[in-house]
Amino acid sequence: MKKFAKTSFYDNVGDLIDYYYSGDPKNYWKLIKRLINNSGTESIPTLIDPNTGHISVDDKDKSNLLNEYFCSITNIDDNNSEVPILEPKTNSSLNSLLVTSNEICDVLKNLKLGKASGEDGISHHMLKYTAYTVCKPLELLFNFSLSTCIFPNIWKTAKVMPLFKKGDRHSISNYRPISLLSTVGKVLERVIFKHLYNYFFENALFYRFQAGFMPGNSAVYQLIEIYHNICLNLEEKKHTCMIFCDISKAFDRVWHKGLLTKLKSYGISGNLLSWIENYLSNRQQKVYINSTSSDVGMIMAGVPQGSILGPLLFLIYINDIADELESTARLFADDTSLIKSSSSCREIELVLNRDLEKLNQWAKTWLVSFNPNKTEIIFISNSDNIEENLDLIFDGTFLNFSSLHRHLGVIFNSNAKWSDHIDEIYKSV
Repeated sequence: MKKFAKTSFYDNVGDLIDYYYSGDPKNYWKLIKRLINNSGTESIPTLIDPNTGHISVDDKDKSNLLNEYFCSITNIDDNNSEVPILEPKTNSSLNSLLVTSNEICDVLKNLKLGKASGEDGISHHMLKYTAYTVCKPLELLFNFSLSTCIFPNIWKTAKVMPLFKKGDRHSISNYRPISLLSTVGKVLERVIFKHLYNYFFENALFYRFQAGFMPGNSAVYQLIEIYHNICLNLEEKKHTCMIFCDISKAFDRVWHKGLLTKLKSYGISGNLLSWIENYLSNRQQKVYINSTSSDVGMIMAGVPQGSILGPLLFLIYINDIADELESTARLFADDTSLIKSSSSCREIELVLNRDLEKLNQWAKTWLVSFNPNKTEIIFISNSDNIEENLDLIFDGTFLNFSSLHRHLGVIFNSNAKWSDHIDEIYKSV
């Protein structure tokens, strides 16, 4: 039983990491620490380069091979892409920030001990226990960074630990990067996050059905709201169709030019916009296996993994994804679901196909990659007289209907009952 439980845990650990990363940072880092401590990087066997067939045996070759693969994920081709001209979405603006020693001190005092440090080697312990001493020098340093629009290069360099997901341990595609960044840089990010988030919140700029990374919101609230609406529609003899879309490498492939354009449309300008542009540019990383590091690799796109600002910038990037949709889109970070209810199957089909086409056009405009083959549909109804089957097409691909789908850790099925979810919990105990 213990062996089965362990196997089941590691088979699903990738999904668990994604779930925690989107909505539960505390458990995310707790899980990452557990996995690294249990398996470590010393367990990485020989690796095979899928392009050349070359076998990497020593830690230096393995770390370089993994780093090349991780960095390649961030390559996006924008040579033939023009950034759209966006109309301002608000009359408000935020063009500069001045941070104070008090807010820096508050961040330092709340640092969690036991976290790994970045390339600069400055630990949480060091900053937390000297908070009242270093907050003033950090105030000068941070305001200089903001006024010159420069985020120091050492804070942009990530120390990456490769974490095995599942499958063949010799395949580099079965590893994910866990990035460790400078604690000092993340303190500055935390202060800027507060101001940027408050600006969007106070001006009601966030999409109202976005639950990921949002203080005061959660996966639980979204799941309750979705199920509640399903039950209401069943009582009214309406069908409900839910489409669960899959975005490929969502956080790693954010188009920087597009993100900056969207920030500008939301009123972010001046020094702050220039600072964010510098913050995103010239990012580097090294992969560590045991005490050996790879050569430096360049990160060309995406929001910085392991950062404080990264998740917020991602939410801003996809914030307009549902602006033109007729159905209701529920977002949880990169999890996008379209939901349409009606007593007419024909109406559901027409509306969702129009929305899927709009979603496809949005994705092409902003260089976002959806995977239609991993996109699933659940059709829920208590009627025995379904007048026709639905044909839903996404980017030229007919979408697959499924009798059940796991969304944010909960299994939905086509009869709106909980038997499959309960069975899954029972098996995992």
